[in-house]
Amino acid sequence: MKKRFYSKEFKSEAVRLSYQRENIKELANELGVKVDRIYRWRKLDDEERGSENLLK
Repeated sequence: MKKRFYSKEFKSEAVRLSYQRENIKELANELGVKVDRIYRWRKLDDEERGSENLLK
């Protein structure tokens, strides 16, 4: 199985949409990714934003 690469823009858009949608499973199906991947991207996004706020 070939490893898929998702651009930073794709991940950012998926995270943004996931906060706007009520059904993340439906969003994941539309984007062609697994639900847990979206939650992982959300967690990483939260961690990145948290570290940026610590530096300010």
